[in-house]
Amino acid sequence: MQPFKFDLEKLLSLRKFKEEEIRVELGKVRSTIEKALSKKADFQAEYERALMEMRDKTGQMSAHEIQQFYRYLSGLKGYMKNQDLIVSDLRNYEKEIIEKYKDAMKDRKILEKLKEKKLDEYKYEAKKKEKKEIENLILMHHKPDSSFSI
Repeated sequence: MQPFKFDLEKLLSLRKFKEEEIRVELGKVRSTIEKALSKKADFQAEYERALMEMRDKTGQMSAHEIQQFYRYLSGLKGYMKNQDLIVSDLRNYEKEIIEKYKDAMKDRKILEKLKEKKLDEYKYEAKKKEKKEIENLILMHHKPDSSFSI
């Protein structure tokens, strides 16, 4: 009997490849989210530091310097809001990628189950054929020779 060959093996390989591509893309998106959150945390830390500096120097600053500090703090707040928007957009994109990943996994698993089923059928048929061959050998071995007569 010929070795087992799954007719849809190339399709299964393609689905595994696509699933891996999506998994890699998901990893990249998550890494980008972490960088955006880190950047926001940096802006937040700078905001807190600048605010403390402004409070410490309030009596020693001119109106122009105070105005510059407020502009700087306002700019930092804007950067933080921008990072929030970036993170929000990335999280939405992450959800889309997760859904694609789930679909890709389902597609792959369907083919893998089909392959397992076909392999089980192949093994069953192989055992059946082997059993039949053994029975034929036993019958041939124990069959009386008809050319020899008494």
